[in-house]
Amino acid sequence: MALDASVKAAMKAKLDEMAPQRDEAIAWIQAVTGEEIGEETLDEWLHSGVVLCKLLNELAPGSVKKIATSKMPFKQMENISFFLRGIRKLGVHEHDVFDTNDLFKGNDIGKVVQCIHSLGAAVKKTYDGPKLGVTLATANKREFTEAQLQEARAATSKLTVGSSDKMERSEVLKTGVTFGNDSAGGGGTATTDASKMTSGSAATMERSNVMKTGITFGNAQAGDGSAELNKLSLGSAGTMERQEIKDKGITMGADVGKPTE
Repeated sequence: MALDASVKAAMKAKLDEMAPQRDEAIAWIQAVTGEEIGEETLDEWLHSGVVLCKLLNELAPGSVKKIATSKMPFKQMENISFFLRGIRKLGVHEHDVFDTNDLFKGNDIGKVVQCIHSLGAAVKKTYDGPKLGVTLATANKREFTEAQLQEARAATSKLTVGSSDKMERSEVLKTGVTFGNDSAGGGGTATTDASKMTSGSAATMERSNVMKTGITFGNAQAGDGSAELNKLSLGSAGTMERQEIKDKGITMGADVGKPTE
């Protein structure tokens, strides 16, 4: 009950904010149908659906063949359903159409007011009587000649033109197949000159002078370049004492371990 009370209070506050639109809707219905609201509220006046059916028949004659005047709830709800069905045919969008219980049970009278305004806008161009709501926009279909279409297809769109003629670009003074190499390096021949990208630390880090070249250059740097043992293969020769071998031959190893007689 507390929730229902708070919801109803919120809906009443919303309806109070819509007082100007509500009064415009009432004035329009009265002007079109000739019916007077008297001392009733809007939801009491429209509750039975009779006034709404009369409004629909004025806007689109013959929409409701027989309007029920019975006090039976299902007959009154039937009248409201006839009205809602008819205004859809007149062009009121589905999201603007209120639900039967929004009016019959008073669930959302504000939605009912909005629907009346949408109906007024929908029939503004077809109904010659009193007007309500804004004028709805109509389609403005454009026709183009084949020449115009061909020109549009050939044109470069702004999406693909990029920054052309917008950003400053440095002038290219030299072109050719070696242009990139020349810009990166010294601009000489591509086969002989080292570019800045490939020259590495050349002319930057100090390097020792090479005094000797040739096929034996590496061996000479490591040893003495002769037939003798070089420094890499010499090992401990001349450093550690070794026992002299007195006996040589194929049985030398076995003879060394054999006891003497």
